Amino acid sequence: MKKYLKAILVFDVLLPAVVIGIPGCLLLWALTGFQDFVQTRTTDLNEHKDRIRMVEALNRELQPLRAKVPLLQALLSNNDIEARIDHSIASALDKFSPDEIDRTLNDLQYGTSTIGQSVGDGRRLSLKFSSRWEPLNVAALNWETRCPNLLLESLSIQRASGQTLSAPHLESALSYFIVTEN
Repeated sequence: MKKYLKAILVFDVLLPAVVIGIPGCLLLWALTGFQDFVQTRTTDLNEHKDRIRMVEALNRELQPLRAKVPLLQALLSNNDIEARIDHSIASALDKFSPDEIDRTLNDLQYGTSTIGQSVGDGRRLSLKFSSRWEPLNVAALNWETRCPNLLLESLSIQRASGQTLSAPHLESALSYFIVTEN
């Protein structure tokens, strides 16, 4: 009876458990691995769709500014920047008589900004005027509006010495950093 019991255990229990159990375990392992794979891919797809929605929202917000890109590139380009700035300053000063405002210095230099390291190296513009207060404000507003890439670094205004009633009242020095696309 022991022989028959041993044969029954080997061929009816152990062999089918090994033949069916090992592929069953492998199939169960592959199925759980595939479910994890599907879950990670679904998460990646949802994140990708969220990024696409955010890009579309940013594109909608930036659409009104796309028409201004050529203008900004022209303002920030190095092409004749000195001539453009000089022209805007000259046109602002042409509105006033020489005894109201008179440019005494116009100096372009290259160097680091005194504002900070984040601005970097670039062109700097030093201007000096002999003027009255109101014409200086109006002229500075005019050329800073025409050249928004001028970054005021320093401004000093002092009363002119030895002045008469018809002479300008102030001597001013302005220093600008010229922001370019570099």
